[in-house]
Amino acid sequence: MKVTIGIPTYNQARFIEDAVRSALAQSYPDIEVVVADDCSSDNTGDLLRAYSTDPRFVYVKNPANLGRTANYKNLLYNLAHGDWFVNMDGDDYFIDKNFISNAVKFANENPAAVAVIADCEVLMEQKGETLLYTSKYQNGELVDGLRFLQDVQKQEAQTTHLTTMYDRAKAMKINFYHLDIISSDFESLYRLLLQGPLVYYKKPVGVWRQHGNNMVTKKTVNESILNLQMPASVAAYARKNGVDLSGWEKAALKNMIAAILVEAKQENRLLKTFYRLMLNYPLASMQLLFNFSSVLKHLRPV
Repeated sequence: MKVTIGIPTYNQARFIEDAVRSALAQSYPDIEVVVADDCSSDNTGDLLRAYSTDPRFVYVKNPANLGRTANYKNLLYNLAHGDWFVNMDGDDYFIDKNFISNAVKFANENPAAVAVIADCEVLMEQKGETLLYTSKYQNGELVDGLRFLQDVQKQEAQTTHLTTMYDRAKAMKINFYHLDIISSDFESLYRLLLQGPLVYYKKPVGVWRQHGNNMVTKKTVNESILNLQMPASVAAYARKNGVDLSGWEKAALKNMIAAILVEAKQENRLLKTFYRLMLNYPLASMQLLFNFSSVLKHLRPV
């Protein structure tokens, strides 16, 4: 099978070569590495010109800025040609050169699987810390998608964009990246996992670099509140497929609101943020208000 490693980027010249080099270093032979440059104003294009002689490498600069989610979608639907797909943002990179090879092996051994999910290291550059996002399963274990979603809520499982290889045709069929929100990637992957099982690869294969200028770290209050659409969207999709995720939806919403309040407290804008949350999600916000000590425990993002 052919695998596309998609690298969406915008003004990430400081990091982009790490991403491209790590993608081209993959041991699996049948890959294409496609950089979708969302009309960067820095020297991203100049830096990547050196890789143009590699037949596996494709660089496309959008004629106009599409925005983060639309760039994701254009890359998946229009620029990629692979049977399976991995999306790695331009400021992240792989650390396991055999990730794609092993993921393809797992996928071939488990034809019902819609994704292969591996562990991820999270580099907190400003703090000088590295966290490990891992799951409780055994290496090579076939995991039901619904079970995985439930374990995510219990913080016993994880998925990230750059450490998930997924079936491209099935992703496009369910309208991947249809919500322009911060967690568009999680929302899309969670819906895909309701289509079939995943195979777990128990090894950190990539580094999610958080450097203070990521979308997830520089989001506004309004963007954070818009992002709360994610649980409802996943639950609505589940209902159409005969699966009741109402309990999961409520738990996910409260966890996400808790994380927003923790960030607001750290940035001295707690009252303003809580007021905005009350206007949009009054019931969940009131439930958290009466147990604010538990909110402080929710430091890990959903």
